[in-house]
Amino acid sequence: RDSPRRPACALRHAALEGGDALTFLGGATEGSAVDAWAAAAAANDAGRRYYRRWAALLDLEQATAPVEGAAAVVSKTGAEREAAGDACLAGLELAEAVDGADGVALELRRSARDERAPFAVGDAVLVSAELEDGTPLILARGGVARVDADGLTVATRGGLAAPCPASGIRVDGDGGATTSRAA
Repeated sequence: RDSPRRPACALRHAALEGGDALTFLGGATEGSAVDAWAAAAAANDAGRRYYRRWAALLDLEQATAPVEGAAAVVSKTGAEREAAGDACLAGLELAEAVDGADGVALELRRSARDERAPFAVGDAVLVSAELEDGTPLILARGGVARVDADGLTVATRGGLAAPCPASGIRVDGDGGATTSRAA
């Protein structure tokens, strides 16, 4: 099957798994798989070492990340996460959504003024619509662009997975993601 990820798969197979043309192509002689393998096979030793190091660092980041991100978000309601002191703001309302070239800027308001601010500009977050039973429907990943006592603005990475509702929105910390905020 043709896939836009095929070049990355070919490089991973060659650099990390020690694969060769036969194990990757399985006898194919034309198509995108052959092109992807040719590019991966052309990578020099320094390029493969760099890729192995990069992949190891990503694996380390994932392994040491706190239980946050999507796994933590779907395991509790927003109210439960807030009560536990987790990085979460629930019960937000959509004030404005502005489409941009790289995503959507969501201006979200709190129903009541609240000085509690579990987020700072640059934090990686997940934006969800909380369904009636408390189950979150994750709409997008993004970063906090503004935060104050009235609410926050999130710049999403890419579009929304579903239309953003007018209310019942929650924002959770995405601990497994890289942030632009200094540690």
